[in-house]
Amino acid sequence: MSIFFLDSSALTKRYLQEPGSDWVAALTDPATGNIIVVAEITRVEVAAALAARHRAGAITLNERDDLVSFVLQHFDSEYQIVAIEPNRYQSGRRSHPAPPAARL
Repeated sequence: MSIFFLDSSALTKRYLQEPGSDWVAALTDPATGNIIVVAEITRVEVAAALAARHRAGAITLNERDDLVSFVLQHFDSEYQIVAIEPNRYQSGRRSHPAPPAARL
C-alpha cells in the first residue's frame, strides 16, 4: 500500500484512454490498497476534461454522463479529498509568477 497524490491530468487517465491510462488504472485499483489523494478542485477539472472530450467528438454524451457518474462515485468512496485554501493558491502564485501575458 502506498499513498499517491493525483492531479486532474493524471486522474483523467482513469476515465479516458490515453498514454498512461493503464498505469493509473493499476495505481487506482482498490485491490491494491493504495490511498489516492486528490485536491477538491480535481472533481471539477476532471468533469471539465470529460466535457471537452465530448465537445471534441471523442466520446458520446452518454459516455460522458456515465464517466462523470463514475468520477462522482469514486470521489465519494475511493479518494481522500484535500481542500486547498485560497491562501495556498496565492502563495503558489507569488512563488511562481506568471509571464506578463498571463496576468491580463
